[in-house]
Amino acid sequence: MMMMMMMMMMMMMMMMMMMMMMMMMMMMMMMMMMMMMMMMMMMMMMMMMMMMMMMMMMMMMMMMMMMMMMMMMMMMMMMMMMMMMMMMMMMMMMMMMMMMMMMMMMMMMMMMMMMMMMMMMMMMMMMMMMMMMMMMMMMMMMNKQEN
Repeated sequence: MMMMMMMMMMMMMMMMMMMMMMMMMMMMMMMMMMMMMMMMMMMMMMMMMMMMMMMMMMMMMMMMMMMMMMMMMMMMMMMMMMMMMMMMMMMMMMMMMMMMMMMMMMMMMMMMMMMMMMMMMMMMMMMMMMMMMMMMMMMMMMNKQEN
């Protein structure tokens, strides 16, 4: 009987041990799985981040390219431009310049006219003076002759 009991006990122990082992294994497996999952998640996150970064970089590059293109377009004003605004501004500037030039020209013309007028007046005055002088001279001569 004792032997039987012992055997039973042993068996039980063995069973317990086995169970424990199994449990441990299961736990380990679970842990591993979890770890794997975590790793996968991390990897995914990293990938996503990388993708985002790449996208951002691409966007930045695109923006830079666009900016460069814009700059180029602005620089070559002789060619056809995309920016209508620039064109408009240029037109306005040109108009303003033209207006200014016109105004300047007008002013110059006016000044010239004034100068001319002044000159004419001076000339007239001079002529008048000369005439007067001549007349006076003539009168004097006449007077002398009479005398």
